[in-house]
Parts: sequence; C-alpha cells; structure tokens
Amino acid sequence: MDRLRIVDTFIWPLAACCLLGIPMRGADVTRFFISQAQTQTRVSPPRVTAYLDALDAEGRPAGGFTVSGSVDTHPLTLVSILPFGQSKEGVAYVFLIDVSGSIGPSQFSQMRAAIAAWIDDLEPADRVALFAFGNESRQVADFTTSRSDLKSALDALAPRDRKTQFHTALAQAMELAKRNDAGLPSRRVIVVLTDGKDEGSGRTAEDVLPAIKTVHMPIYAIGFSRLPLKERQRYLDLLKRFADNSGGMYREAGAEPLQSIYEEMRQAIRGVWTATFDCAQCQADGQFHKLQINLTTTGNRSFSDNLDIPIPTPPPRPLPPRPLWWKTWWVLTIGGVLVMSGIALIIVFAVRGGKQEEFPPHSLPPPLDEYVPAEQPEPRGLRVRLAVVKGTHPGSTHEVRLVKRAVIGRREGCDVVLPDDDEISGRHCELALIDGKVVVYDLKSRNGTSVNGVPIMSRCRLESGDAILVGRTELRVTFQEGL
Repeated sequence: MDRLRIVDTFIWPLAACCLLGIPMRGADVTRFFISQAQTQTRVSPPRVTAYLDALDAEGRPAGGFTVSGSVDTHPLTLVSILPFGQSKEGVAYVFLIDVSGSIGPSQFSQMRAAIAAWIDDLEPADRVALFAFGNESRQVADFTTSRSDLKSALDALAPRDRKTQFHTALAQAMELAKRNDAGLPSRRVIVVLTDGKDEGSGRTAEDVLPAIKTVHMPIYAIGFSRLPLKERQRYLDLLKRFADNSGGMYREAGAEPLQSIYEEMRQAIRGVWTATFDCAQCQADGQFHKLQINLTTTGNRSFSDNLDIPIPTPPPRPLPPRPLWWKTWWVLTIGGVLVMSGIALIIVFAVRGGKQEEFPPHSLPPPLDEYVPAEQPEPRGLRVRLAVVKGTHPGSTHEVRLVKRAVIGRREGCDVVLPDDDEISGRHCELALIDGKVVVYDLKSRNGTSVNGVPIMSRCRLESGDAILVGRTELRVTFQEGL
C-alpha cells in the first residue's frame, strides 16, 4: 500500500475523529490558508466549497479544529467538513512540461518518469491535461483518464526548444478553470517544474499575478535552474511567488530525487479539507466578493484567511411545457381574430366602392445640390491600436477610432473583424469610451473574454498595454488621446 493510500485509509479518519471531538493525540495546526474555493448558484441557497490547508509545524495535514466563514458581512452555514480523501472527489491535474533546453536531459527523464508514475496512480474520478511550453505553448492532451494516451503524449516530448513561454502556458492552463465539462472535478491544480524564467511570451509577471490571485487554481511548482546565480535566485523567487499567491506549494529541486518531490506534491494536493457552506444571503450578481474562513484549534489558537470569489448569476430556468388546452386556446383565438379582420376589410371596401382618396399636393424638398448641411464639430475620441500577440496572424494590427463604441468579432460589419478564429463569436466584445475611460464589455460570447488572463464577468476598465483574449486570439491594446 503506497503512502497516499495510507493517508486516505488511516491518517484522515483519525484526523476526522479530532474534528468531531473524539480525544486523540495529534500535532496542532501552525499554518492555515484557503487553497481553492468555488461557488454554486444552481442550488438554493448558493453553496460555497472551500479546500483548506491546515498544516502542522512539519507541513503535514493536522486536525482538531472547527471552522466558520462569511462572504462579505454575511455569515455562512457550515454543511460539512471532511478530509479530501473521504469526499470521493477527483482532481483535475494540469501538468505544464518545460521542453526548453533549460531542463537537462537527465532531469527531463526524471520529470517524465515521475509524471508517468503519477498517472499510473490516478484515482477513478481524476482527470489529467498536459501542456508543453518552449518556443510556444501548446496543449498536447486534453482532460482524460486514458493512461495510455497521456503516456504517449508524454513520451513524444523532449527538451529541444530555445525559448520558454512559461507565462503563456500559465495563462492557458488557468483558462481551463472556466471549463464546466460533465465529470470534470471542481478541484483543479497546476503542476510544473521549471526555472521560472519566461522568454518570448510577451507577458510579464505583473500580467500573470492578477490572474493567479483571482482564478483560484493552485500552482504546485518545483524549481530547477541551471541559470547563473544572480538570475537563478531572481526567477526561482518569482516562481515561489506564483505558487504562494495561488494557494499552492513550492519546492526547490536539489539532491532529493524528483520522484520524491512529485510524491510530496501529490499528497499535499489531496491533503486538504473540503468545507461546504450554505450562504442564504449571498447575492448572485456575477461580481467578486470577499470569502473569509476562520479556524480555531482545540487549544484555542485562531487562524484566518480570505480571498475574493465570484458569485455567478444562475442560468435561467427553462419554462415548463404548456398544456394541450393552452395551445388549442391560442389557435382558436388567433384564428378568430384573422376571420374577423377579413370580414371587416370586406365591409370597408364594399362601403367605399373602391374609390381612391385624393391627397392635396405638397412641395418637394430642394435638390441635393442646393442643400448645404450645417457644419458639425468633429467628435474627439481615441485612436485604439490592437496588436495580435497570439492567434492566426501574430504581428498584425487593427486600428479603430473610438468615439463611442467599437465591436470586435467574426461577423462582417464589426469594427474589428477577426474571421479566422472559429472560437470568436460573431459579435464577441465591445470597447466603449465612457467619461474618457476605455471599458471592454463581453457581448454574451460563447467562450468569454479575458483581460490580462482574468475572465471578465460583464465589463472591465482597460489601460493602455492591457491584453484582451477573445477565442484563441490575444490582442495587446494601446490608445492615444485626442485623435
């Protein structure tokens, strides 16, 4: 029996005993944070599920505590809390695989073997997706349970590329947090081994960090670097910052075999507590709200953590089918109206005798060459430049003069037409100039709109230099006033 089975079979039940008040020995909680959270508005009242890391001094899961929570100022009602291993939930793993020359052949072989072993030990409800990043970032396997497909995709990879588009890979992986596929687990994590240096993606760390803080997809990062000492520490510190801000974990590769570090990551991902709350007073408005969870140990030590979570508007409920008598009534009513209208027209023509009404003459407007329109002041606005950073035509640009609104989409007639990306809707999003500020609105597009890697709920204010993602096309927006 491997260590993960021992944790699920023996350690977690004992921890649950602590939670339920059954006396037992165990280490106290010394570190607490919210690893991940999500909301469900298809149920009433809205439900909040949070994955909590309660760790002892050695970084191992600890028990013996109670929790409470709130959203904004509204208290939450605890429905259940139990170890993740007992919840029968799965995990949607996204492995980011560095295929640049910054990873040596020996380390790459160890990494590939460790991921293959992880795939062999997947639980029935787990799903795995694979991304390779180097000169470009590409998805080499979508979420699946097929071990053979995953291993075939893994075996085809090798560290040959010269660049490392790490930030693009992170942004693409976080886009998967929006997926609502049937059977796809709600706990979704990113696992990556890299030196933390990004080359060629066009995204900075400041572009990535806002998305990391709002998407709620923990990053479990292993730092391995062969860079010069000064660069090495800089980028490994940045990689640790990404992991810490996401609610994940960071480990630096050293003398310890990579297999052991990956196994530690795997246990940490499944070592959380699943806490479910009802929020009767939560407002499903599509906006972000502050979730706060408090933990109190049996020794009266208190911890607290918070993060901003979206509470999406629930989908409209389908109308119940109309009974047969309702349809019959409508048919008879409309038929009766049509018959009475026909009779009334026959009577009108019979009385008038078909005589046409005479209209008094009227004066025609002056010829066009005599018409001089009043001069109107030319409206001021912004010249907006949209450069394609990623998509079917990278490097191309589009310019619009934004006076009030400009629509981006595939359909002819849009102000910016992007016909070659089939994931863009006909009218996808809209730029608007409001009180001198540029705002982007999503026009209920099929795949949504993101700004700097963060999906927008309805609208978002833009700054010059921001990146808009529509479909598979990323646009860098710059604008100049007074044109």
